[in-house]
Amino acid sequence: MAATLEFSVRPVTASVSAPSSSPPSSPPPSPPAAESVAQAPPAAASPIPATATGVPSGPTGDEFAGYLSRRELTQPAEPTGLIDFPFPEEVQGTVNLRVQVSVFVDETGAVRHVRIDTPDVHPAFEQAIRDSLQSARFTPGKVGSEAVRSRLRLEVEFSNVGR
Repeated sequence: MAATLEFSVRPVTASVSAPSSSPPSSPPPSPPAAESVAQAPPAAASPIPATATGVPSGPTGDEFAGYLSRRELTQPAEPTGLIDFPFPEEVQGTVNLRVQVSVFVDETGAVRHVRIDTPDVHPAFEQAIRDSLQSARFTPGKVGSEAVRSRLRLEVEFSNVGR
């Protein structure tokens, strides 16, 4: 019997807006994040427990200093479609995991680097996140009308029950 898995991506923001007191005149826009629901893959022959073993990885220092943060942009980079994050087959047990990720998007919308910012993430989840984001396409971030290189902070959530 397959369990239902839920995956979601949310942009990390530093501010929260209070809800409006007047009803919206049109449906709210879709969030820039992708959400998908998938069926659990069959259990792997040699399960790996769902414990965290990885460490933050990625550029340090000024390696990606030319990428602008959200607050420096007039329009952030956004995914052009849904991003599917497959649940790693080798992970067994109940998982409720949130992973902070930095995505470096160039001026053409291509992902140039993915950095896992949350420490101690199981390598199978790191690989699923990297593979999914590196194959995704984005609209580039902009300053005014000019497309620029930008850094996007996301939170990817993996959650399953009774897998």
